[in-house]
Amino acid sequence: MDEPLSVLIVEDSEDDALLLVRYMERGGLCLRWERVETQAALREALVRGGWNLVISDYRLPAFDGLQALDILKDSGLDIPFLLVSGSIGEERAVEAMRRGAADYIFKDNLARLLPAVQRELREAEGRRKRREAEAAQKALEERLKEAEKLETIGMIAGGVAHEVRNPLFALQTVAAALHQKLGGREEYA
Repeated sequence: MDEPLSVLIVEDSEDDALLLVRYMERGGLCLRWERVETQAALREALVRGGWNLVISDYRLPAFDGLQALDILKDSGLDIPFLLVSGSIGEERAVEAMRRGAADYIFKDNLARLLPAVQRELREAEGRRKRREAEAAQKALEERLKEAEKLETIGMIAGGVAHEVRNPLFALQTVAAALHQKLGGREEYA
């Protein structure tokens, strides 16, 4: 990666945060990271922006990983969210995934961390490219509508210009229509 990966770590333990960072750096990732441990600090960091990934512990003193996920979702940002826990039951893990967590990783199996990070970064990039393509398509459709409007205006303007150049044409057309309506009799010709 040319630019460092910006990782926001929601973790009350500095040692655990450093362990996550070391695993990712050993895997070849260059990181810029910040650790937050309160809801307010998480919100502030999200407002500052620039994050590629959020990794959150499940159990925090003042709130939990699902609340951290909700804060991320409420921010409207499309950032992959990985949940890390020493012990999270299957029910909680399923709930986290259902609510939008990209993955959950047990602290005693951090070998899954790097592949999960890489996968989620690829998927986030795919979503970003898809949004850009959809926006470009929408802009192109708008330009096409404008071009069609301009073409119609051009045709009308061409007809008006013809009428202006040939003022008798309208009278001739009306006279011919009347003549036909009256049965084409010579006395009205």
